[in-house]
Amino acid sequence: MTDAPQNLFPVAAAGPNAEVRSGNAGQSTGTLGGPGTLEDSGSLGGSGSLGGSGSLGGSGTLWAFTLTTFLSALLLFSIQPMFAKMVLPVLGGAPSVWAVAMFFFQAALLVGYCYAHALITFVPTRISGFIHLALCLLAFVALPIQVPLWFGEPPATGEPYLWQIGLFAVAVGLPFIAVAANAPLFQAWFAGTGHKHATDPYFLYAASNLGSLIALLAYPFALEPAYGVSALAGFWTVGFGLLVASIALLFWLVMSANEQRSRAARLVDQGAADQGTADPALRPTWTKRLAWIGLAFVPSALLTAFTTHVTTDVASAPLLWVLPLALYL
Repeated sequence: MTDAPQNLFPVAAAGPNAEVRSGNAGQSTGTLGGPGTLEDSGSLGGSGSLGGSGSLGGSGTLWAFTLTTFLSALLLFSIQPMFAKMVLPVLGGAPSVWAVAMFFFQAALLVGYCYAHALITFVPTRISGFIHLALCLLAFVALPIQVPLWFGEPPATGEPYLWQIGLFAVAVGLPFIAVAANAPLFQAWFAGTGHKHATDPYFLYAASNLGSLIALLAYPFALEPAYGVSALAGFWTVGFGLLVASIALLFWLVMSANEQRSRAARLVDQGAADQGTADPALRPTWTKRLAWIGLAFVPSALLTAFTTHVTTDVASAPLLWVLPLALYL
């Protein structure tokens, strides 16, 4: 499970419904960020405005997006060893538990990215925020994280792989997908704030990787030995609540930027139109896309195979799960 695909949906592909996206924000003339334009006139990037100090485009917005991205990655990668450890005794400590868990989490991550891509591309920002917040609130029905007793026992005969996938989907599917969608969604939202760094929001990827690495290394060395999985499930629920509140704050920042940029509506619409009429030759072909997907299977399969080999020979434990995954990141 890697955090690297969180840049699968660049902000430039946000699509035509981008009333807060600055498609030509970095050009020199007749755009949102050029000299002698709206940036200098005190609306998008000037002092005392969206891009000025102490405003929606200032350091407060930058830190809000950075810290929320960090918290999201922290929760995304802490839930994986935590819930796998909960399921491990149910399946007799089998080494296959983590391999199946990796399969599920990677598939769920892809679902989260596809969901975020659909919101960015086809849904206006003023609506997509409410949709995502609704999904996050719906995810509370699965919290706190636990193995649901009503799901039943694993099959007495045969391999329990499908049973385990179903258990993971029921117990952590909704919260995981809601958190997984945040990274590409936040990048697109940040591009709509009018911040001076809005045209290059990929520094958020660094915050995401940092949160992922801390979560993976802290779990076996500090969190589980100190608190145990039951207490950590409660902490995760609190963290998820803070994350939802932070997402609401980010959405408010984007919508506030949208209102203050209403005078630039024509320019923004023109920028969105320019995006929609981009040269088709610049778009990757389906052959390249399928090649990327196929190549992505290689390191993922090697990671799963290596971890399964080590845990089969030594022991199936979170420490041996997360170290290869941390190196993989």
